[in-house]
Amino acid sequence: MRPPVAEVIEAHRALARLVAPLDDEQVRAASALPSWSRGHVLAHLTDNARMFARLAEHALRGELVPAYDGGVEERNAVIEAGAGRSAA
Repeated sequence: MRPPVAEVIEAHRALARLVAPLDDEQVRAASALPSWSRGHVLAHLTDNARMFARLAEHALRGELVPAYDGGVEERNAVIEAGAGRSAA
């Protein structure tokens, strides 16, 4: 049985392979999620990873913190801000 971290690493590599060929136009295109572009989805994945890393860092110090300091509003603002980034 592979350790869970190996599964996470492989999932990250698979995602990287899927998004690597995307250009700016493809990233701006609509996703299957209502009102979200592919850029929104990628921004969500990016910020979700940042959020879990933050939670883990605090947990290792024995601290419990909310997923987002600013709640859902912060989450949504970060996704909106990141959705327009270039494919690179």
